[in-house]
Amino acid sequence: MAVWRDRILAALAPCTDADMVEAAVGKLLLGFENGRQNAQATQARNGEYLTALEGLPLWAIMEAADRFRTGETLLTWNKAFRPTPPEFADEVREGLADLRRQQIQIRDVLDAEILPTPDPEAVERARQAARDAIAGKLMREQHDQRRAADAEEREREAILAGPPIKPGALGAAALGRFLPASPARRTSGQPAA
Repeated sequence: MAVWRDRILAALAPCTDADMVEAAVGKLLLGFENGRQNAQATQARNGEYLTALEGLPLWAIMEAADRFRTGETLLTWNKAFRPTPPEFADEVREGLADLRRQQIQIRDVLDAEILPTPDPEAVERARQAARDAIAGKLMREQHDQRRAADAEEREREAILAGPPIKPGALGAAALGRFLPASPARRTSGQPAA
């Protein structure tokens, strides 16, 4: 990984040879010239591009120039006009985006914290603590289920038993309504139960 990081860093190194950058820019801009300009105007124009492209690698500048020449730029651009210095610099940076993402990923891997190998006894203690916690939770759930079932059973019995009756609250006449009819009463025209 370190080798890849070093290669990417080398590829992203800025070009320090202004003449090479000016040659790449000049070659691109030749295709956009409508007439001849004097040397001072050309120098001033190229200076603007050099300032905008400062700190960028030469190979990326050359690739961006090729994309402008072929009209297959990564960013949108009005092909009727030559790219402005900021447009050119943005196209170069867009071409570097994948390489910069790789650089970040490699940096993250290389800078990641390396955790020490855990002590086997500590691992076993942690596993046992987890098993105990799970077992305790299961026991509490079973206990809660039993208590809920017992409470439900008590509630059912209370409903089936009806309201509590105080001793002596029902007289003989009231109880007689719940007793089967006697044979003498049956002869009075009531059907037998």
